[in-house]
Amino acid sequence: EAMGFIDFAGSTVVHGIGGACALAGVIVIGPRTGRFMANGRAYLIPGHNITLAVLGAFILFFGWFGFNAGSALAANMSVARITVNTILAASSGGLIGMCVFWKLEGKPEVGSVLNSILAGLVAITACCHCVSPVSALIIGGIAGVISSCGTILME
Repeated sequence: EAMGFIDFAGSTVVHGIGGACALAGVIVIGPRTGRFMANGRAYLIPGHNITLAVLGAFILFFGWFGFNAGSALAANMSVARITVNTILAASSGGLIGMCVFWKLEGKPEVGSVLNSILAGLVAITACCHCVSPVSALIIGGIAGVISSCGTILME
């Protein structure tokens, strides 16, 4: 902290440990059997209940406001900026992510939009207290692009 590092909302710790655990899980479990055809194309494994997936994403989205704004540890004007930045990043992540997926795959997909919204939320969490609303839009949009392109690239 004396050197200027601020771990707002514990983002460094949470995402560092989450990423390391995800990598360890992938290494141990390995690829999903039956996921790919003989020619290398991936089988689509659709979600079983899109309504519940949307509800879950909405609950996460709503809870993120309390998480980000609550991490300010004060009820002052910074809470308004944090809340605005959170909603802008998530919204631009979902919208831009949907457009990118639509352009690359030829159709929009609900799952991609939900993942892009969550990517926008994750991307803005560490800096939501110190960026402008325009920067939040850009950060969320970049996260949406990475989410959509990353999904396609992973296949």
